[in-house]
Amino acid sequence: MQHAKKRTVSKLIKAAILEAIL
Repeated sequence: MQHAKKRTVSKLIKAAILEAIL
């Protein structure tokens, strides 16, 4: 469960970075 949460957080951060660039 902890691994899934970490994966979700990483996904959110990645999305935020992409939005910031675009």
